[in-house]
Amino acid sequence: MYRGITAVMVAVVVSFTANAFAQRDSEVDKALKRQYPDAQTEVTDVKTVNGVKVSHVKVKTNEGETLAEVTEHGDFLIFGEPRAELAPSVREEIAQLFEKEPQNVQRYRLTNYLVEIESGERMYQLRLNAVGQLKDIKEVTKQVQAQLGNLERAPEEAVEKIRPAIERYTREGAEVKGVYKSPEGEELYIVNILQDGLNRRITVNEFGRHVSVREEIKVDNLPEPVRQAVSQMFKEENIRQVFRADEQHYEFDTRTPQGTQLTVQMRANGEIIGVRDIQAMEDEEAAVARHRDGDSGDRRRNRENRDRDNRDGESRDRQNRDRQSN
Repeated sequence: MYRGITAVMVAVVVSFTANAFAQRDSEVDKALKRQYPDAQTEVTDVKTVNGVKVSHVKVKTNEGETLAEVTEHGDFLIFGEPRAELAPSVREEIAQLFEKEPQNVQRYRLTNYLVEIESGERMYQLRLNAVGQLKDIKEVTKQVQAQLGNLERAPEEAVEKIRPAIERYTREGAEVKGVYKSPEGEELYIVNILQDGLNRRITVNEFGRHVSVREEIKVDNLPEPVRQAVSQMFKEENIRQVFRADEQHYEFDTRTPQGTQLTVQMRANGEIIGVRDIQAMEDEEAAVARHRDGDSGDRRRNRENRDRDNRDGESRDRQNRDRQSN
């Protein structure tokens, strides 16, 4: 099912591939032990993306196998959790849309960096991954920026229910500024935390499982590839805020009435963000390859014809010169 996961590595992959069982970097090892303390991990491939080494890792837990991609600096591009429990909103959406139960459910988390840049009266938000690839840019309105002020406070019983999660994600010296109902789902809550003068927002479900983390950081704390990408494309003096965002989505398999396997990507609020038909993708890749081979054959034949014509022309020129000299 996770054949399509490498689609997050859409940008140019530089030609460096290490031995599949090469020794992992120390930061990669630390990140894997932190995220998967009880799992068996194996680096199956290492590629250089935007000048950053990225390790592709096979992870084996008691619940099953999944994949992760982590940079040499210890930042996860993506990491999975096998046989994940579906959020209620996701389960409800699946029941309404699909006839059959989902198979091979996985939960994946992606790490992105959000950079808000001011331009006159407008504010834009850049979304980059940990190797500095620009994934998205959109305008951020004042209404969105002030969103927490417009949200309804979570009832006290809900706050008590998720308090263990709040304490788990609250560092020493942090102050919880408020807990709000999330607009993304009735069973989701946003915890607004102030830590060392910086904002941290954690979205958790009603069971205290974290859905996303959006943490304000200083520009100096951006990974070097991200900072370089921003400074090369935009004016640093226009940067207003920077965030590290840890977001999640679910992936599961289902089948059409014709038996075609589909892989569906869905956010925790039930929004479908992608559907992949593996067979159709393979057929399309094969068609592109045949077309490319056909083009290559045509170009080769055209080149051979031009070379033959040039040789014939040179031969005729020599014959004409010979006749003229005689």
